Amino acid sequence: MEVKTKVPFTLANIKNCLCPSCAVQGKSTCVADKKKGLKATLAHNPLVSEQIPGLYCSSGTATCSGLDPDKECSCYSCPVYFEHKLADATPPCYYCQHGRAEL
Repeated sequence: MEVKTKVPFTLANIKNCLCPSCAVQGKSTCVADKKKGLKATLAHNPLVSEQIPGLYCSSGTATCSGLDPDKECSCYSCPVYFEHKLADATPPCYYCQHGRAEL
């Protein structure tokens, strides 16, 4: 049985995502490097989730290391979180560590 994500991996959701500014990934050099090239990455079609430091509620756990799950997650203030009612999802947050939001 295929598991469905609650959040589509779209440019609109990427632009509303707070993951790139989240404290959890704030000290990751891998994330910092991806953020530097984000404008060019977003110009490609199709979008490649492994190149985008965010929207983990859709794509799943981060491919970068150096994340700090002891830092406060930004999910609870994220527009994508509210738009897609992710409080009812599994897992409920820290998607960069625990995987995408599923029905």
